[in-house]
Amino acid sequence: ISGDYDTQWGTKGQGDTQFVTPRGIAVDAIGNVYVVDLGNARIMKFTNNGVLQNKWGSYGFGDGQFTYPNGIAVDASGNFYVSEQFSQYIQKFNIFGQSQGKFGAWGTDNNQFYFPKGLEFDKDGNLYVADRANDRVQKFTSAFVYSATIGTPLGDEQFDHAQGVTLDASGNIYVADGYNHQIQKFNSAG
Repeated sequence: ISGDYDTQWGTKGQGDTQFVTPRGIAVDAIGNVYVVDLGNARIMKFTNNGVLQNKWGSYGFGDGQFTYPNGIAVDASGNFYVSEQFSQYIQKFNIFGQSQGKFGAWGTDNNQFYFPKGLEFDKDGNLYVADRANDRVQKFTSAFVYSATIGTPLGDEQFDHAQGVTLDASGNIYVADGYNHQIQKFNSAG
């Protein structure tokens, strides 16, 4: 990888190739780019060269609507998932952008969130959610069943506002630990 500049797209606004505060970004298995357009309360899908393919969403609390969309991840089947930072849940959409439901609620228990942000899938289809203000990462099966928690507030293996999460090919977990100003790595459990 050379790291040389390739291309860019977008300007500020509400048009088809415009954004207001783009937040999350994900790439699916065939190279489509999904962008969370926070200020316009929508998700936009592009080719890897910036050609708009589709867009979904509007401001609101109903299915397929957003109040403060933030993170996004695409699973192996092309479904995409969006974290709603202020509404405290994760929405699921099929490959056509049709709402497939949501899970989560405000709180500190398992399957509850306090400003969910970054999302990522592992090779087995488990979803990891950076639960920012709860200072943890939660792991869910592909059926949205809570599986595990990584981290607690402050220190090693602890977070102060977990912002983002990603996994490498070996299943190691990396967490952007916002207010501790660090990245924490957790070894694969198998």
